[in-house]
Amino acid sequence: MQTAVRTLIAILACATVGSGCHSVEARRSTGKLERGLQSTLDAFIATNPAIAGVALHVEMPRNYRTWSGAAGVADRATGVPLTPNQPVRIASNTKTFVATAILRLWEQGRLDLDGSVACCLAEDSVEILSRGGYDYQSMTIRHLLTHTSGLFDFGDSDQYSRLCSDSSGLSRFTVERSQQSAECGGRGLFASRWPHP
Repeated sequence: MQTAVRTLIAILACATVGSGCHSVEARRSTGKLERGLQSTLDAFIATNPAIAGVALHVEMPRNYRTWSGAAGVADRATGVPLTPNQPVRIASNTKTFVATAILRLWEQGRLDLDGSVACCLAEDSVEILSRGGYDYQSMTIRHLLTHTSGLFDFGDSDQYSRLCSDSSGLSRFTVERSQQSAECGGRGLFASRWPHP
């Protein structure tokens, strides 16, 4: 497994270094890079049978390329192949990546940790927060990072469990169900946690 991970890291490093090239030759070699990435994913799954599937997305903005690939299965029981756009449950694993990206943006002076999140929100997010009774203008990025924004933690609510379970009791997560639960859960809880010290 360590060899496959090292190979994957080496290919990603090459992808990052190579993404700055603009020549026709560099663009032609991108196909070779994409085949190499897919081959690495396939080899990783072949040598690690305990892992059902792996997906990877690479951004190469300097040569206007993106690549997504996957190997393995989305469901071991059915054998359905994993695709790059397959929804997966990664839950709290994203917290580290999000926090790191935000802190890098802060480090580069591209955002203010104590600035309002209003500048970063899409219209539909503003609408959801407003319907839930939240004062999104007063929430800061620091509040979100430190879990002190006053946002309701819908993951522990009974309503969330009902929305995300089918008749057999198995969890059936969808983005729509998550949004429904977040909208319903926000009412009434926000005032009790606001303002922040």
